[in-house]
Amino acid sequence: MSISTPLKAGGIDVGSSSIKWAVYEAETLTEMASGRERYPAGIFNRDSVDVQKIFRLFRKYVHLLRSKGVSRIGLSCMAPVMILTGRHWETYSSFPYNTLIGSDHFTELVDFRFMEKTGNPLNVQMFPQKIRWMMKHSGHLLEKAVYITDLNGYLFSRLTSREGVKPVEDVSSALEWGLFDIRSRAWWNDIIDYLKIEDKLPELVTPEYASEYGGVDISIGTVDTLVSALGSVGISKKNAFAINGTTLCAGFVTNKQVRSQGLYNDIYFDGNYLVNGCNSQYSSIIDWAERLLDVKIDVNRVDISRKAPVFLPYLLGERCPLFSTSIRGGFFELDADTGKSDLVRSVVCSLAYLGADMMESLAAASEGKLKRVVAGGSLTKKNLATVISSLTGMEYEMLDYDPTTLGAVLIAMKAGGCMGRYPAGISRAGRNAKMIFSPTEPHKEQIAAYEKFRKLRDMLIQANSHD
Repeated sequence: MSISTPLKAGGIDVGSSSIKWAVYEAETLTEMASGRERYPAGIFNRDSVDVQKIFRLFRKYVHLLRSKGVSRIGLSCMAPVMILTGRHWETYSSFPYNTLIGSDHFTELVDFRFMEKTGNPLNVQMFPQKIRWMMKHSGHLLEKAVYITDLNGYLFSRLTSREGVKPVEDVSSALEWGLFDIRSRAWWNDIIDYLKIEDKLPELVTPEYASEYGGVDISIGTVDTLVSALGSVGISKKNAFAINGTTLCAGFVTNKQVRSQGLYNDIYFDGNYLVNGCNSQYSSIIDWAERLLDVKIDVNRVDISRKAPVFLPYLLGERCPLFSTSIRGGFFELDADTGKSDLVRSVVCSLAYLGADMMESLAAASEGKLKRVVAGGSLTKKNLATVISSLTGMEYEMLDYDPTTLGAVLIAMKAGGCMGRYPAGISRAGRNAKMIFSPTEPHKEQIAAYEKFRKLRDMLIQANSHD
């Protein structure tokens, strides 16, 4: 009598600070193995990304998962990295999603009515202003480039295609480029003609599009925000999701677009949309504060119920829910008695306020339908969860697994016909007890500090109203 080997599916998430992987037993969604490797210094910089090194790491983990008996792998990547590549995958430039390069070209692009065509306001994450900047400063590289792609299309196509074969790109990531018409689900001809790049764009496919590599079927997947939502809430419309990583991303699933100047509309799975926001930094704020103050910060050990200076953590401008390239933060209400511990406390408090601000924006966009946040990521901490829950009145569930790699696994399983529809909610075997925080009466100090945080933020927005 033979015992059948359980089907194993894997997920790989290529983020802005590390690459993560996980192996799941497909039938029960039981995690069997997982890991993470932080990038060495210099791979991800403010205005460039070393995609060649990232590709080598990605290929390394594809081989690792294959050695663990995985038959299908799903891919997840950070928000769009604009890559100009030659026919044999040589790269001429690569711009990270949050670079401010090209922002001075926003004014000339306003007439293209991005909200109407893409469902989203023009912002730093998009490609048109970066291409315009290249036309002005690096036109020879733009002309030399054979293809324009982003990270997930680059990694997938380079791994699974022959050299010289046109790359592919999933439609959900393509929407975030600002070159895609959300209504026709095709490239947006007017802006493409304006930028003169019609012959450089990849073929559009779904996130479930798969190719074989070394005996393993690999799905192209999509941008990490959508994959994280899939691994957190599935296609359920009851809860918001939040991923607290290098950046804070949060959103909810809906069957219709929600037009907003502060949130994105992304093409989600099974005919839905994901209304969401991603800011420009989150755990990287802690990294910055540790370098600045020469101290190691344990978020859960900082007493954030005590009074602290107000810190606005806008170090790189902001994507959501402000959409401002020039807004900058700082410490407020310092006095002669302010010490290093006070500054640390104010930095940690600012993370809770960023989370609450995002959740309130989402709750307003959902017309009050959201009652719970389902959160994962490296900076999903009890200290922050209690404050966010108390300030927003929403329950806060802390996940005990990485939702992004699980979401990538689900894409791989759907691509392989292992499921008919994506799950309405996530029920995962072998998980530990969930931690759910119910709203409590917030400390008066926290209420006052949060109100000051928002007032100061609004003052900064007004001061930068030319954005």
